[in-house]
Amino acid sequence: MDELSDRIYPAFEPRLLSALEQALEIVERDVRARGITGALRLITPGDDRRAGR
Repeated sequence: MDELSDRIYPAFEPRLLSALEQALEIVERDVRARGITGALRLITPGDDRRAGR
């Protein structure tokens, strides 16, 4: 499955990754304002942090 993900989602270019990180910051503020706690992070295809790896 990881090999398929790498073909479907090539490596993110830095500008796109930066935009996604900025969007995540906005979402995180909204989530925290509603009192929701817990981990909130950006995980991209091929990221070893996904699925507890």
